[in-house]
Amino acid sequence: MATEDLTGRSRLARNIGTSYASHFVFIIFGFVMPRVIDGYVGQEALGVWDFGWAFVSYMNLAMMGIGSSVNRFVARYRASGDTDALNRTVSTIVVVQVVIAALVLVAALGLAWLVPQLLGNRLGEYQLTAAWIIACLGGALAVEMAFDAWRGVLSGCHRWDYYNGISAGGHTASCLIMLATLASGGGLREMAIVYLITTLGTEILRYFVARRVCPELVIRASSFNRQDALKVIRFGLKTIMLALPSIVTTQTVNLFIMAYLGPAALAVIARPLALMRHIGTLTGKYAYVLTPTAGSLQSQQKQAELREFALQSARAGWLISLPPIVLMFVTGDLIVDVWMGADYASWTVCAVLSAGYLLPISQGPLLRVLVGLDAHGGIAKIATASAGVLLAAGIATVTLVGWSLTNAALLIALPIGVGMGVTVLVAGFRYLDLSVSEYFRHALAPALRLLLTIAAVLTTWRILSPYASAVTVFVGIALTAVTTLTLQRRDIVRALIAVRA
Repeated sequence: MATEDLTGRSRLARNIGTSYASHFVFIIFGFVMPRVIDGYVGQEALGVWDFGWAFVSYMNLAMMGIGSSVNRFVARYRASGDTDALNRTVSTIVVVQVVIAALVLVAALGLAWLVPQLLGNRLGEYQLTAAWIIACLGGALAVEMAFDAWRGVLSGCHRWDYYNGISAGGHTASCLIMLATLASGGGLREMAIVYLITTLGTEILRYFVARRVCPELVIRASSFNRQDALKVIRFGLKTIMLALPSIVTTQTVNLFIMAYLGPAALAVIARPLALMRHIGTLTGKYAYVLTPTAGSLQSQQKQAELREFALQSARAGWLISLPPIVLMFVTGDLIVDVWMGADYASWTVCAVLSAGYLLPISQGPLLRVLVGLDAHGGIAKIATASAGVLLAAGIATVTLVGWSLTNAALLIALPIGVGMGVTVLVAGFRYLDLSVSEYFRHALAPALRLLLTIAAVLTTWRILSPYASAVTVFVGIALTAVTTLTLQRRDIVRALIAVRA
C-alpha cells in the first residue's frame, strides 16, 4: 500500500492547477460585480462599497496572521508523525481565533455606528447604507476568523483542491445571489447581508470537509496551551507584518481619497488596484502552495532540495507575474476603459501602480518559501518600517501640494515597491545562501529579456493600432501570450516538470 507523501510535492501540480482554476472564478466575478453595481446604483455607490471594504481590510489585521501559521504546523507535525503536538497546537489556535473573532464583531458594530457620523458630509445619502455595509462585511470577517484554522488544516494536509474548490463555490454562490438581489431592486445593504449569510455557509462546509481530510485531528478547548499560543501568535505576527505595507498603505490612502476627493474618485482608483490584486493573486496561487512544502523539506533536513526548490520558485515568480504586469503598464487604461468605461480610465494611475507592484508580486514565491522556513520576521520588520516612513512623508507632501489620483497612486506604489520588493530579495540571498550571480542567471536574466520584449511589442502595437480600446486590448493580450510562450517555452516546460516532480 502506497504511503502518503507528507511533503506535498506529489500533489503540487494538482494543487497549483486547482488554485488557478478556482481563481478564474474570482477574476470573472471581480470584473462583473463592479460593472453591475455601477450600472444599477451608480459610481458613487460603488465608491461607498469600496469604502466599506477598506475598513474590513483594516480589521483583517486583528487576525494577527495566526491562520497563516496553521498550515505550516499541520504540515510539519503530520510529516514528523507528532499527533499530540498537532492536536494541541490546532486546538490552541482555534481558541485564540474564536476570541479574536468575537472582538472583531464588536469592533465592526462600533465602526458601523461611528464612521457614518464622522464622514457624513462625504457619504451624504449613503450614511445608513455605509453603516450596514461595515457591520455586515465586518460580521463576515468575524465568521472567517472563527473558522480560519480549518483553512490551514486543509492546506497543511496539501489539499488545496478542496480548499480552493470550497472558496470558489462559496464566492460563486455569493456573487450570483448578490446579482439577483440587484436585479430585483435591492441595493448595497441587501448585498452586504447576502455576503454575510453566504460566508457563514461556506465556512461551515469547509469545517466539515477539513474534519474528514484530517481525521486524526481532535479539537478540545481543554488542550489550550499558553506556550503554543505564544508560539503561533509570534509566528502569525511576523506573517501579518508582511501584509502591513500593502494593507495599511492602500487602505490609508483610500481613506484620504474618500475624505479629499470623494467616493466617485475612490471608485476610480479602486479598479486598477483590483486588477493589481488579481495579478498578485495569480502569483500567490502558486506561491502559497510552497509554504507547507518548504516547511516539510526543512523539517526533514533536505537542504539541497530546499535550495533548488527556492530557485525554481523564484524563476516561476518572474515567469508568472511579468506578462500581466507589463500588459497593465502599457495598456492598463484601455483595459479599465473596456471594463468600466472612460470615466474610470487613467493611464498614469495604472502605470504607476504597475511599476510599484512589480517587485513585490514577482518575489511572492520566494517570500512564501521563506515563510515556510519561519525566516520572515526580519523581512516584516524592515518592510513595515520603510513603508511607514515613506507613507507618512508622502501623505504630508501630497497634502501640501494637493491630492489627485496620480499622487495617490504614487503614495501606494512607493511604500509597497520599496518596502517588500527589495527586502525579500536580500532576505532570500541570506537565508537560502544564494549569490547574486546565481539568482541573476536562474531568474532575473530571462525575466529582463521577457520584460523588455513584451514592453516593446505592446508599445509598438498601441502606437500603431487603428482600432478601438476593446480590439487593442484583446490583441495586446494575445501578443503578450505569444511573446511569453516564444521566449520562455523552455522555462514553462521546466516549471511544469518541477511541480510534477
